[in-house]
Amino acid sequence: MSNINVQLSIYLLLLNLISMILSINNLSNIALFISIITCIGMIYWSKVVTKYYTNATVIFITFAALYGLSGPISVAWGDGLNKIFSTENHLDTYLFVFALSNIGFITGVLLFHLGKKQLPTDNKKVDTFSEKLFSIRQSLIKASLMLVIISLLFEMINIYRVGGLSQIFMGKAQFQSAVSELSLSLPSSEFLLVAMSLFSLYLGILRTKNKKFKECKNLILLFIILSLPHIGIKLILGQRGILLSLFICLIIGLTYFLPIKRIKPKLVIIISVLYILMSFIFANRSIVSLITEDFNLFIKTATQKERLIEALNPSSNEFGSTFGNFNQFLSENEKEFPLYMGETYIKGLVLPIPSFVYPGEKPIQITYEFRDQYFSSEASRGRIAGTGFSSLLEAFMNFKYIGVFVIYLLLAFVLRYLDEVFRYKTILFSVFYVAGISQTVSFHRSAFGTIYSNLFIIFIITIISIMIMKLTRKNSI
Repeated sequence: MSNINVQLSIYLLLLNLISMILSINNLSNIALFISIITCIGMIYWSKVVTKYYTNATVIFITFAALYGLSGPISVAWGDGLNKIFSTENHLDTYLFVFALSNIGFITGVLLFHLGKKQLPTDNKKVDTFSEKLFSIRQSLIKASLMLVIISLLFEMINIYRVGGLSQIFMGKAQFQSAVSELSLSLPSSEFLLVAMSLFSLYLGILRTKNKKFKECKNLILLFIILSLPHIGIKLILGQRGILLSLFICLIIGLTYFLPIKRIKPKLVIIISVLYILMSFIFANRSIVSLITEDFNLFIKTATQKERLIEALNPSSNEFGSTFGNFNQFLSENEKEFPLYMGETYIKGLVLPIPSFVYPGEKPIQITYEFRDQYFSSEASRGRIAGTGFSSLLEAFMNFKYIGVFVIYLLLAFVLRYLDEVFRYKTILFSVFYVAGISQTVSFHRSAFGTIYSNLFIIFIITIISIMIMKLTRKNSI
């Protein structure tokens, strides 16, 4: 790490420290302004440290800012949070904890780089790996086609088991709750993610070698055709998480060997259009049943100006959940509360284990324990309905302030290792990196157990994809 990077890190540490001091003195508006400046600086800093934008570290910090500050900005200078959250304001405490998490993360990145004299992601290593991937590119696309077929088959089986295609028009909460109650629901979304990972790496390696996509347009077109029905179902259900994950997966794979180092206007336009689309989906997934009942009414309701404007406000959707949940917890607890002392993290480790295999009843995860205690009305909407959660809150609930610092320091270590060492190590790790990188987005509105479970399932499917690739290579000899 160069001297300028160390200096920039120190400046950011000081800004976060200033924000904490202002928060202690109840100067929340000024503290929030400093936090906004700090987060913009951290996004730039992370790009300087990593040398490009398309990596886990930059994505993590970018969405940490979006999830972390959307709620406070709306409370301090806007119309407030969603009505479901408490109107009592604990902005000072939250901004203190948020700045502390930033300090932990910056410290972790500094320690990682200062402890490494030379990182293995040199150009020679990357070039060698790209040559290896190029030599098996046909196996990549063949495996992606097989996985996308499996993903659609699994999705249709899940839909059939919960009552047929009509169920997808009953709403996201009801459908996902019904699927979660199945004795063994099939991981269709995870199969689709890994398929997209293979497909995007295939496009990425062609782009690296200056191969025109027209030369393999039939295979590319076939993948798109096979994936559209599954993506269409996700659109109808309003499952924005998987749609955003697929987009991130595509971008990361496409730029895997030629990463984005400058933000061009075209990319800004694409991201803006995507955000508007996601906002439209969020605004109207609750009225999706009107599509079959009265399509004209659906269009009329879905395109209402006030409805769309409200949906475009980040704090009115899940971006406000990080502060909303944290604020709710503080509103209903005194300054002192019993700490979980790591219990929620331990419980999260058993989440990937199927219920029929687990000895006894599986422990309730903190996401639903929190919902049942603080948002009990949400449980009536479906088994998995709720306000999401917050990784920041989980660290705070377990170990309070020291936990926030340590957890985010460790996260920085993990993300830097993934970016600098893991991603170019083997084909298995590359596919897993691309398929799992979207969890850096979900992390900020989820509990540890959810992220761990998602990554565990994605890793198992990635192993399956590598086995399929090996089989396709043997059959082609």
